[in-house]
Amino acid sequence: MYRRKVNMIISIKGCWVITVMLICITLSVTNLASAKSIISGECYYLQRDGASESLVYKEGSDQNFGNIRYFAASNDMYQAWTRARLDDLRLQLDTADEIYREILGLVPPLDMPRYHQADFIMANLLAGRGRGGKAYDEVVRSAINRECHIRMALGGQVNPAKNLTPAHELFHMYLNAYMMFKQAWLQEGLARWSEGLFSGRMQNEEILPAKAEALETLLSKSYDAASFWQRLFYLVDFKSKIDTPTAIRDRRYLDGSRVVSSTELYGGGFIAWLFESLCETSALLAQQHQWPKYGWPEAEQHSPDHNWAILSAIHNAVVSYVPENEQSDELRAFMRLIASRLD
Repeated sequence: MYRRKVNMIISIKGCWVITVMLICITLSVTNLASAKSIISGECYYLQRDGASESLVYKEGSDQNFGNIRYFAASNDMYQAWTRARLDDLRLQLDTADEIYREILGLVPPLDMPRYHQADFIMANLLAGRGRGGKAYDEVVRSAINRECHIRMALGGQVNPAKNLTPAHELFHMYLNAYMMFKQAWLQEGLARWSEGLFSGRMQNEEILPAKAEALETLLSKSYDAASFWQRLFYLVDFKSKIDTPTAIRDRRYLDGSRVVSSTELYGGGFIAWLFESLCETSALLAQQHQWPKYGWPEAEQHSPDHNWAILSAIHNAVVSYVPENEQSDELRAFMRLIASRLD
């Protein structure tokens, strides 16, 4: 275990050293911005802020969760959320952030180099989008919102007591803070997996890919890749089952339902290793292609051509965390399959 901790420290330092080396590289803007390029890790100005030109921010609405501020398209929209729904929303996001930080050991987005210029996270409460949401991945400001921030949008029909969209979108922000990869089996699969930390609905019966055809099927998945991640975390970390703390389990929404129904989880000791490996791989890939660290072309962020790099990061994280002689036959077969693809 001591050796694992030393390896983890080395991995973390490697990721941060790469970050320092590349922090001044100029990067291009994603679809959220109209500017041509920005300095990596910096906040850039939106010439047109169509998503927030009429937003109303309620002072004091973030007093219980200092890093998130709540905006609505109008006073009517804000009132439509009702005090109960807003309190439930704050409670879900507060709990999610605590789980991601304290139980999974992840670094909060605003503390990561990519977002070091952001002062807060905007939760934009929209009239549309139904029960859906979206996490944006750039630090922005505008004439309407002069402080630098990152954003998530939540649909007007999101009911936190019945819907885990807010926690799901916050997990995307954690992912975005570490890496530029946006492949669906990674991003949506892991974000859907994170919902199981609350619902307790985690399935680990699906066998890891052992043949090329099964691996290709995995790489074509989206939300349904969650079962792969759960199985991987179980096999990698089955000896490190984490019981959900009572203080978290006792939290309830205003209707009396539990915020967290899950009683245990696997992967809590490993996922930080995985994120650090993905962080390092993302930075190295940018360096290899001479892209700004945080300015990959949008098409490259989604490109299946980089699945090999993601698989390499998974392989490196697993073999560093679990020596081959301690791996189960199923996990060892999956590691060998990945290695064969990387040769």
